[in-house]
Amino acid sequence: MRRRIVATLTLSKSLAVLDLLIEHGALGLEELHLLSGLPKATLKRILDSLTELQWLYRRLGDQRYVFIRQTASRTEQAAIAPDLLRLLGQHLHALYQHTGLPSDIALACQGQLTVVESSFSLCGYRRASGQLIGLRPHPYISAIGRAYSAGQAPDDEAQRRHWRGLQRELARGFFLRRRGPWEHRVVPPFRVMGMAIPLRLQGGNQTVGAINLYWDNERHRCSHMVARFLPMLCASRGQIESSLPQGWR
Repeated sequence: MRRRIVATLTLSKSLAVLDLLIEHGALGLEELHLLSGLPKATLKRILDSLTELQWLYRRLGDQRYVFIRQTASRTEQAAIAPDLLRLLGQHLHALYQHTGLPSDIALACQGQLTVVESSFSLCGYRRASGQLIGLRPHPYISAIGRAYSAGQAPDDEAQRRHWRGLQRELARGFFLRRRGPWEHRVVPPFRVMGMAIPLRLQGGNQTVGAINLYWDNERHRCSHMVARFLPMLCASRGQIESSLPQGWR
């Protein structure tokens, strides 16, 4: 009888956690603790169990939990199905294991290129590790923004000038971050240099996003990093593109 009561209470708490995630879209442990009133130790056990059962996915980029069994809430900065998000996270985790470098995936969500997943948290840096999801890369400064912009039709003469320069990099096969001031409010933990390549839907030329790798420019020579890691980045791209639904965008 006691065991049945404990099981019922655990189920009730688990359902309450799922309800919060369905309502809010994505929440971290601290946020769930404040909203649910459950002790963190109890909450962590519930979250671990639901994650193991594949009801939840914990994003790499900001360590927030999302409910896999439905699409993300409208309040999410990047409206992307959590089951796709989980697959993207697995690809980024594998890429990090091969390279030891952080990487991001940005997709065109609701008309704007947005970082939807990142492996930066795996590097152990506390600064900025939870602030990357939802960032919108600069189309002509960041490597990932440049890789995406090269596949988009320009709207005016200023964009056409940038676009023509990007076509030369597209022919080369990869894009580098432009040297200059940092464009985000998030403070970087090191002097960032990166390379990126576009993501396209399989069987077509439609560019729907990009993936990057980045490193400390004061510690590593750019030419060496490109020569060493570009093949791994391209291999990951093929796996990621096979995960993207044909109806994306």
